[in-house]
Parts: sequence; structure tokens; C-alpha cells
Amino acid sequence: MSIELDSGTILNTQEKNLPYISITPHNVKSQYLIEALSKLPNRSQMIAATLDLINIKTLESPAWLRQIRATLRQNNLDLIGVFNPQLNLEICKSLKIPVLSETTPHSPTSLAQRISSDHSKSTIITKPVRSGQQVYAKNGDLIVQGSLSNGGEAAAKNSIYIYGKANGKIIAGANGNTHARIYITQGYPELVSVAGITWLAEDISTAHGPNVFYLNDGQLIQEKL
Repeated sequence: MSIELDSGTILNTQEKNLPYISITPHNVKSQYLIEALSKLPNRSQMIAATLDLINIKTLESPAWLRQIRATLRQNNLDLIGVFNPQLNLEICKSLKIPVLSETTPHSPTSLAQRISSDHSKSTIITKPVRSGQQVYAKNGDLIVQGSLSNGGEAAAKNSIYIYGKANGKIIAGANGNTHARIYITQGYPELVSVAGITWLAEDISTAHGPNVFYLNDGQLIQEKL
């Protein structure tokens, strides 16, 4: 489905596998995004969004991108990356918003490939992972569309995305992939590990909003998104 506003502002949605919205604004007025989101059917099923700034030729303030991200969060959507930032590249970097390089951002297949380097090998869990349960994506990313309870374990060869409260053990890059990341929307994990570099609960700050864990020069980093 596509939604077009303001002579070209388009929202494309894809509900198979990883539900997402691809946003291409034609001007910097935030009310068009808010209006478009209010018209989107099955909005509660969406979990992620990308932003394509191909039509934004001006240098905007960090507050503009923060407002977009805040609006998406109010609609339970995570901004997972920006295409074609142009003059706003450094602002995206300073706000820790991933810059994406796919040249065909509106293709449902290509979006799935961006989120997982090998979509066909990704594992998507649509139910909560409860205490005593283990889920493992041995060949790709792991996407959990629910919570991870204390005593539960989520592991993957590549990155892990948990779109719910994350309180269990999270192990990304299980085969030594140092580029793997862990994304959570909130929670206080018992353990996080990326490519064998591990933190226990006492090393982790409670996430009251979206956080990412990743390696930088061999050190595990936790950052707010």
C-alpha cells in the first residue's frame, strides 16, 4: 500500500515478514507525516520505518530529525535508517541514525535484504520468548516481535532485534560476527553478548526506550537511539 500527501509525500508499507513503512517526504513540514500516519490502516502491525531524504535539498536542524523520530515512536515505530541524507549526513551520524545505501528503497524485497543480509535465512518470532525458552537464528538475523522474559534466551549468528521488553539473555554474533548488533525497545537484559564480548546485568543500564549494543574497537557499547 502507498499513501501520498503534499504532491508526493509517500508512505509505502509491507506487512510480510517484517512490517515496515518507507517514508519519502517532499518537504520538511512534519504535519504531513503526522497526517499520513493517522490514515495508515493496521498501524499497530507496523514495527519499523525508513526515511528517504532524496527530495530534501536543504540542511535541517537536529531538532527536525528528532521530531520525526519522536513522532514515529509515538506511533510505536522505530526509525531504523535514513537513505540519501545529502546535507544532513553529519546530523544523522550525530543522532546515531544508521545511513542506508540501498538504491531501491521502495522495493519490499530490498528492504528485507537491508534488515537481514540474507532474508531467507532470518528467523522471525511473532510470540513472546518466555522463561526457559531458547530461540536461535543460526544463519542470519533474529527478529522477535514480542518480549524476552527473564530466563529466556535469544541468540543469532548476526544481529538481533527485539520489539518488546527485553529482560533475558541476548547473544548476537554467535559465530564471531563483530559487526552484529543488538536492538531493543526497552528492558533490562540479564546478559548481552556480541561476538563473545559479554556484559552481565550489573554492566547494563536499564533501557527505558530504544537502545543498541555493538562493538567498537573490541569494546561493547550501549547507546540510546
